[in-house]
Amino acid sequence: EDWRGRSLEPNSSYYYKIFVYNYNFIKSTDTTIDKIVQTYPVYLNDDADESNNSVSSNITNANCSPLGDLSYADGFHLFQVGTIDNYTGEGGTGYENFTNLHTDLEQGASHELTVTTGYGNQFIRVWIDFNDDYVFSLDELVVDNYEIADGQSDANAPYTETMQLIISESATLGEHVMRAKSNWNAGVPNDACEETTYGETEDYMVNIVESLSANNIQIEI
Repeated sequence: EDWRGRSLEPNSSYYYKIFVYNYNFIKSTDTTIDKIVQTYPVYLNDDADESNNSVSSNITNANCSPLGDLSYADGFHLFQVGTIDNYTGEGGTGYENFTNLHTDLEQGASHELTVTTGYGNQFIRVWIDFNDDYVFSLDELVVDNYEIADGQSDANAPYTETMQLIISESATLGEHVMRAKSNWNAGVPNDACEETTYGETEDYMVNIVESLSANNIQIEI
């Protein structure tokens, strides 16, 4: 008999849908391996096999990698902040993963960011993924549409300018991905994953540390 008391005929096929109600969703995150493990408990009546009481799936996190046309020397030729001093020159696919390069940045401080580009009217935005959710939101901007070489083309290139990268006093300590994105002749979109015709995206790592202000310095006499 089935669960409704109906007789089942031998050598016949029967199809049933199983619905799982009131399950617990358990998610553990290990950012050191960029992986989320999701586990769903499943319990069946009169089932003595405990090995099938849950189903797990591994989801590997990855940042989006928007491409762009760099054939006119747009984008980042030099990106320099803290101990990151990355000269790449022109060309490429429009996305570069430089998360092997990292620097310390202090809470509540303004840090000089120097960028070189090969074409004018380059707008620059920089995010830091403070909550490590692989989403670069507007409240995580640390440079907001700074423009390099306004009104210029490539006639006098390259262009190098220094801007301020500001870390708030409440910035989350520890290591986070920093994304820099450029766009020609218009502001960088709010969506850090959006592809632009002439622009580049680069990812780095930063380590947010406590401010080394005079109040935090201990002097032994």
